[in-house]
Amino acid sequence: MSEIRRANRRARRRVMILAGVLLVLVLIGTVGYLRYHGALIDWILADPARTGRRVRIVLLTPAVLLALPLIAFGIRFWTMGSKSIRTKEFPPPGVHVLRDTPVVRGNGAASRGQALRIVALGLTVAAIVVCTLVWQTATTVVETIS
Repeated sequence: MSEIRRANRRARRRVMILAGVLLVLVLIGTVGYLRYHGALIDWILADPARTGRRVRIVLLTPAVLLALPLIAFGIRFWTMGSKSIRTKEFPPPGVHVLRDTPVVRGNGAASRGQALRIVALGLTVAAIVVCTLVWQTATTVVETIS
């Protein structure tokens, strides 16, 4: 019979609190944008000499805010995958699980670790692509309005 790693209630509670805080922040940002987008546009257009810089700020800020969690998850998945490959155990030792999870050992654990590292690379590439595309869009917008 395989070993079961027991759920960590404190970790589950922390994840729920973090999700709630992030939800509140997203709601505050959305309401703030809906309420103040007119003022934001006025600020962008107030000084023609600074309009290009302000357009870049307004477009890049949400892109960076989207990219940061992707990079953070990419780092977390990479380290967890590397630890699974090294220890040949998944979930790796010391990782808190949110529900009772059977422990996989051997090649199956190494395969899961490798899959986590591939996902980590994908998340990091996605973050870079988002920021690059937004930067190019901002540059095109600035050139168009100049």
